[in-house]
Amino acid sequence: MKKLNKLILSIIVVMVAMLTVKAEAATTTIAANSGSTQTWTVTREVQGVTNNVTNTFTYQVQAGDYNPGIVTTDGTTPFDYTNVNIVFNNVAPVNNVATQTATIDLSTLQFDEVGDYEFIVEETASSNATLYPVDDSTSYSIYVSVRYEVDGNNVPTGNKIATLVAQPADDGGTKVSNMVFTSRSSLTYITLSNGVTGNLAEKDQYFAFTVTLPGNNGDTYTVLGDHSVNGTTTVNSSTYTVGTTTTIYLKHGQSVTIGLTSGGAYEIPVGETYTITENGALEYSTYIDGGSNNAKTLTKTTVDPSDPDFNANNVCSFVNNYQSDVLTGIFVNVLPFIILISLAIVGIYINKRLSQAEAN
Repeated sequence: MKKLNKLILSIIVVMVAMLTVKAEAATTTIAANSGSTQTWTVTREVQGVTNNVTNTFTYQVQAGDYNPGIVTTDGTTPFDYTNVNIVFNNVAPVNNVATQTATIDLSTLQFDEVGDYEFIVEETASSNATLYPVDDSTSYSIYVSVRYEVDGNNVPTGNKIATLVAQPADDGGTKVSNMVFTSRSSLTYITLSNGVTGNLAEKDQYFAFTVTLPGNNGDTYTVLGDHSVNGTTTVNSSTYTVGTTTTIYLKHGQSVTIGLTSGGAYEIPVGETYTITENGALEYSTYIDGGSNNAKTLTKTTVDPSDPDFNANNVCSFVNNYQSDVLTGIFVNVLPFIILISLAIVGIYINKRLSQAEAN
């Protein structure tokens, strides 16, 4: 009988312990006071852009290495540290910066153990990382202090209270409510120049160049430098629009930059193919970038302005030559005939004068 009583007592103790653990695991209150935050804004800035931005940035909220217990969203379902996306859908920039936000919400988290927890927020992906690089230099830590709630006698009630704060990684204590990630878009510009050579070349003649540049249809790029958009009138600035046929006219010695604003911002995507074709001027031989072959079209791939190959990839030089030999040989060939004809004319004149003298 005593053994049976001990067994029953043991079972009761185990059941009470199991119920206690279950109750503790399912009851966590996120502190709602000035020292605790439940949600954070994640702000993504794309700097140095003049055209609308379309891109998706992905952020991961992951557990630190030394969290003391299991984290769930409802007491049973583990928190999966899911990705958070910030979507730019044709977002217009303001002062050359395009901005979008998302929210991280940890208000439903439950913690099975008291102690200090850490979550790390990092940007992990970009849908077009070439044009819009990932900000891998910025991260934030969300610290969670989980403590038992106590009653008026300072006795633990079994419930837990979690205090959540965030700060930049390795910052040393500056709390934030807004996590800001930023990077400059990988944009660039190109230059186009024209020159004429040869003894039959027209120095003031406009030469027509059809330019095809990468980008989203409707994007606009700045064209700076003396040129013409109609082949007759000179302007010092105009606009190139992606998706439309754009012709730039240049005379001898004229050059333009395309995709470089007067404020120094770049506009053309890096790592994309572009073409420039000279139209007409069939009587001219055209040489591109100092080449020796007569050509009218070039195709290149854009690179960043800081790239050592910028001049080879983004600088385009056309030279149009119209040359003809001077026809000096004709004077040598006809000179004897001219002399003979002249002598004949002189002889006729002298003979006429002599005839008139005899008649008198």
